[in-house]
Amino acid sequence: MASDVSASSSVVSAERPPAAAGGRGASRLIAWLTGWWLTSPLMFWAVLVQGEADHDIAHDSFWDLVVRALGWIGLGGVVLAPVAGLVVASIGRRRRACARFALMGAVSAAGFLAILYLVLHAD
Repeated sequence: MASDVSASSSVVSAERPPAAAGGRGASRLIAWLTGWWLTSPLMFWAVLVQGEADHDIAHDSFWDLVVRALGWIGLGGVVLAPVAGLVVASIGRRRRACARFALMGAVSAAGFLAILYLVLHAD
């Protein structure tokens, strides 16, 4: 009977604790969401450089579709990355990451309001 107890305890000690495995995945997700938010301005820059000279949807080139996809991915990075990152960081109890994503959300909101102001007050 003692051999059964020692065998079961060695199996338990050999397994990885669930908190360490989840923490590593949360860190990777936090890093990925941060990178997505940081590269969003580059995606918007690609959209601005390409421009929309031809509005004919039936004859879009491959690069027009790539630019549109980059625009939507960039918009998602600005809007979704801070929200998703804040949720992941708060679930993972990472205070510094929560503060970072809150700051990202504030910068995104300020940028959105500045662009909205400029568009509404354009002559």
